[in-house]
Amino acid sequence: MTAGLSSRKKIVGTIKSDRIPAEAQNQYRKATLLLDQGKTEDALQGFQQALDIAPNYTEALHETGYCLQNLGRHDEARKYYTQALKEIGDRLCEIGRYEESLGRYWVAISRYEEASKYYQPECMPEPVMNDDYEKIKRKIKKTDIDSE
Repeated sequence: MTAGLSSRKKIVGTIKSDRIPAEAQNQYRKATLLLDQGKTEDALQGFQQALDIAPNYTEALHETGYCLQNLGRHDEARKYYTQALKEIGDRLCEIGRYEESLGRYWVAISRYEEASKYYQPECMPEPVMNDDYEKIKRKIKKTDIDSE
């Protein structure tokens, strides 16, 4: 598998987007059923139709990559996997910014760290990546150790 993804493993976990149109979600569900029936090429078309409607639909990006991988189209699969990973990282950074704006720096830091597992952005959001970052991180670890 490309980019360290195991076959058909859900890569999104707790990150779900409410912004995916119902039509794209319906196409995704139909394609998933086709894939479960072993109809990879038909499923591929369905996932691509979902992406035509919602180009940043992470699950559809991943499943498109999975279908292409199974069809031996590895270079094409890599492009879809890479885009799916970027979407996950972008969402985690966005959630981190929201947490940071609420003053929940410890949660924001963990979101940024989690995002870095999926991709390496050119620059992380400025407020967290300053001299206070390591101090806050040490304080959190110390608090965790003290509470045990």
